[in-house]
Amino acid sequence: MKPLIFLFLIWSQGAGAQQLALLDRNFKEPFLLRDTFTIQDVAQGAFPLYTEDIPAVIAHLEVIARQLASPQVSHSEPETFAAQHAHLFLVRKNNLYSCVLQSSNKQFSVPMVVGRGTRKTTHRAISRFIEYLRQNRAVAQEHLLPQ
Repeated sequence: MKPLIFLFLIWSQGAGAQQLALLDRNFKEPFLLRDTFTIQDVAQGAFPLYTEDIPAVIAHLEVIARQLASPQVSHSEPETFAAQHAHLFLVRKNNLYSCVLQSSNKQFSVPMVVGRGTRKTTHRAISRFIEYLRQNRAVAQEHLLPQ
């Protein structure tokens, strides 16, 4: 598992009507849609993200990607963003960047490193993740539509 994963996870039973998308940390497999998830899901490479947070996460990742695409990018202070159950952090130390997405509720908090490295490397990783979210978001939306 990636460094920076500090897993404080308890079985999530209170998700109710809120749907979770279990994302593949390698961005290869499509989302699995569930009402709950287990620590085994995370151990097998899944990252839980509430489907309602996906559009806001994509929008802010696009902002970060545009900032990283600019040669004049400067982040002395960490860039942060919060949706209802998701938090996004972009931190710069020297000429290296780390972009971390954290998904949480009252029962769990799970971080995932979206990209880490030079400006270009981090930008590429974020762009790849945005594309993965876009491709799979349609599947999640179709599943949520009334039958």
